[in-house]
Amino acid sequence: MKFAEFVEEVSQTYPNLIGLANCVNLEQGFRFLASIGYDIATMEQIPLDEFTQDLVFPISGESSYLALGVT
Repeated sequence: MKFAEFVEEVSQTYPNLIGLANCVNLEQGFRFLASIGYDIATMEQIPLDEFTQDLVFPISGESSYLALGVT
């Protein structure tokens, strides 16, 4: 599944995330998430190996999280 397809699927539940599909790098992703109210400072960074990590953002007011895999 391509990133844009994933975002489209997730945005059915969280419509404010649809713009994330237009982000082409991590910096744009952070700026977009901050613009829609995600607190980047609360992100948890989970290193998987020397090249890959997961970024986990709590969804405000819910017990759910947004997880992004970064290579």
